[in-house]
Amino acid sequence: MNKEDIIEDISQNMLAYMYAPPELKKDKDVVLAAVSKNGSILQYVPSELRNDHQVIMAAVAQNGLALRYARGLKDDTDIFMTAIKQNGMALEYAPELKNDQYAVMTAIMNNGMALRFASPELRTDPEFLWYASKNGYVPNEVEQASIQKYDVTRKSHLIPLAAMPFKQGYYANQKLKGLVRGFAGYGGKRKTRRHKINL
Repeated sequence: MNKEDIIEDISQNMLAYMYAPPELKKDKDVVLAAVSKNGSILQYVPSELRNDHQVIMAAVAQNGLALRYARGLKDDTDIFMTAIKQNGMALEYAPELKNDQYAVMTAIMNNGMALRFASPELRTDPEFLWYASKNGYVPNEVEQASIQKYDVTRKSHLIPLAAMPFKQGYYANQKLKGLVRGFAGYGGKRKTRRHKINL
């Protein structure tokens, strides 16, 4: 069986990677085909490819929770946010962003239950509690009391940003917070940055 055959098999059966010859399991093209079909396959990929940016990106774009199987990530916000946008619960595996308002709002707008993986500060914030409760999160009595303090007529500026392609929304939010200077829109030049982004 050659590489083309196994890639064709993967296109028909997402689990075909599991039965590929050992040497083909290490082939990046084969791995990309597999994780693009089923991101969870990342857990079975050789360790040297589990820290490959392209492989991880393909996996989390298909299944955000595949982020748990990635290796060697540090401040890689494009991968973290791709995962979170695909599945808000991936916030659990993005520790760098647990206190990032834009990332957490993006996560809870996808799945309110993701709030439990936010930082203690945001997890108890009335605004975040309110939006999470509208997307599947069930607040306890103390949290419900906190939600009552939120002015529901004041729509969060994070909502339209969370709906943008993440690089545009992320930097727009950083611009508002004064953390990025020289923002010129999607793909715009910037002099400083808080996290690693691959444009």
